[in-house]
Amino acid sequence: MYAPATTLPTLGELAPDLKLPVLILQGKNDGNIDPAAAQRWNAALGTAGNTDHTLKLYAGLGHSLGPVKDITLDNFAPMARGPMNDMAAWLQAHMR
Repeated sequence: MYAPATTLPTLGELAPDLKLPVLILQGKNDGNIDPAAAQRWNAALGTAGNTDHTLKLYAGLGHSLGPVKDITLDNFAPMARGPMNDMAAWLQAHMR
């Protein structure tokens, strides 16, 4: 099922091909994706020459960017206002 010929490339492998703007929003209490992975991807984008990439990490937010006390309690709460506002501002800045 996960043989090399059938798997998708990793984000790190895709980084050199991503020249478009990239916004990464990551909860620090994400129970599914380690925030360090978002930091590695952001660094890989820079190393690959992408000059327009933004990483925002949010304390107290989980995988859905909703409030969560710790990673063991990440229950996909509704998205908090901060990430929504940040995403809207980023999109507005990039639609000019």
